[in-house]
Amino acid sequence: LLPSAQFPDCIGVVADPITNKVITLYRDKSLYIWDITNIQRIGKFRSYLFHSACVCAIEVYPQQQNGGSNALPKGTFITGSSDNTIKIWNLTTLDPDEKIKRNIYSKELLSQIYTDDDFSWLRAKKTNAVSDNASGITALAISPHGDVVASGDKSGNLRVH
Repeated sequence: LLPSAQFPDCIGVVADPITNKVITLYRDKSLYIWDITNIQRIGKFRSYLFHSACVCAIEVYPQQQNGGSNALPKGTFITGSSDNTIKIWNLTTLDPDEKIKRNIYSKELLSQIYTDDDFSWLRAKKTNAVSDNASGITALAISPHGDVVASGDKSGNLRVH
């Protein structure tokens, strides 16, 4: 692991002895299901990496016509959230010739962009109240060729990714 890596707090764990699975919930609203059939070789069975705040923007990735090449696979869409992340999703079946590597933790998630260096939201606060940040992604746009994504946030900042 990287020494500067930040990880969310685990906020819930439940074990299912019938299926030999452990389910964990994290502060960033991700959910992991672990296979503990072989306790010497615990492995991730499934995982889901959701946004941790309100999704305020969504765009469908444009597909090139007339044989143009696409940077992302057909069926891709992009979401922006108050959690200061942009996530690139694709729900289609994996293609063996696909050039894009899928996220090992969530097969539907192709990539994510963090627009803020403050990761304190990954850690539990002194209260259990959940509120949206004063900042956060509120708008997205994708260039017609799909090579540029622009985002706007609640503070009025425009970013080009």
